[in-house]
Amino acid sequence: MKKMFICLANSKKYGGRCLAGIEACRDESGTLQIIRDTNDLPKWIRPVSHSAYGEIPEKLVKHLRLCDLVSFEMETACPIEFQRENVFFLGFTFEKTGNINLKINNLVQLVDTRESLLGNCRKSLSSSEIAILDHSIVLIRTESASVRLYEIGATHLRMIFYYQGTEYDLPVTDIDFYLQWIDTPGLLSSKTDLFLCISLSREKEGYYYKLVAGVLPV
Repeated sequence: MKKMFICLANSKKYGGRCLAGIEACRDESGTLQIIRDTNDLPKWIRPVSHSAYGEIPEKLVKHLRLCDLVSFEMETACPIEFQRENVFFLGFTFEKTGNINLKINNLVQLVDTRESLLGNCRKSLSSSEIAILDHSIVLIRTESASVRLYEIGATHLRMIFYYQGTEYDLPVTDIDFYLQWIDTPGLLSSKTDLFLCISLSREKEGYYYKLVAGVLPV
């Protein structure tokens, strides 16, 4: 079955990539339509492999950028626990078929409108909290943000931002943004709006941590 989505995450994951986005289709006139669930929220999809962690080989998706329209062949849905968005992909091709303009009017149609961030207002979820969560990835519009470089163990970025009145300090796994920021540390200073794709890690010592999987400055 052919699927198409707006790419909002193409981040590092266990030596490969985590690819995810919001499902879309074209109507009879060719106009792009966002697919929504029964609660009128954008419907997410995450292609995964049959490997232990579901990562996608980097060579298959390194040509893709955020806001690209991506088409692929889906084998079957494979939801697991809170990752209800997961589907197995067929073949070895993720095709870029277009893109959406990086504009506020486009991105606000894709944001999550629920209270709190992936179930609570903290940086992680406990096992009991994750047991009742039915989604693992969202797009949000932030109130303000800054980036810090950490070089403890390995070099990585963390993003500090406010959302619904709460401050978050989360690691950034968006590879393209990391490379852009290293070259231009003032990358966000001229931007008026920032949209972030937030996802959840796998369990680590009883907790599931929130990650910035995609950064979309406007």
